[in-house]
Amino acid sequence: MLLVIGYGNSLRSDDGFGPAVIEALRPWCQNHPAIELMVVHQLLPELAEVLSQAEMIFFVDAAFDMAGGGISCRAVSVEQADETSSALAHSFSPSRLLSLSLAAYGKCPPAFIYTVGALNLGVGEKLSAVLAAAVPEAAGMIQGRLKAEIERMTASAG
Repeated sequence: MLLVIGYGNSLRSDDGFGPAVIEALRPWCQNHPAIELMVVHQLLPELAEVLSQAEMIFFVDAAFDMAGGGISCRAVSVEQADETSSALAHSFSPSRLLSLSLAAYGKCPPAFIYTVGALNLGVGEKLSAVLAAAVPEAAGMIQGRLKAEIERMTASAG
């Protein structure tokens, strides 16, 4: 299974970017049973089991630490546990979640995060115009990667 997780709070304007991208992907993905789409408010330890069952994972999120509307994609690596990490923390980063998946289930699939620079995290149900325009671009990037992975999986199964 190829897992795409869009996370964020859709009631905080641009923080709803991840869920919006998932909704944009949904029509194309419904014809591909190897793809599972998830929308979550935040990453929690309970997702570790689902991650352990995936062949590849794509996270989608918005962040303030990059230019507004700019989209980046990077590989996510397992975070090394340290004394300040807690399995009971309020929220998890993708790397901490992968680390938990590895520790609890012995599996850590390859993972990537698509991030867009947020402009507004204030109360509101609409994305800023810049991020609304970035939704189809990000969905297209992810769809291209999913298509390539499905072709790879089909070729290796045949």
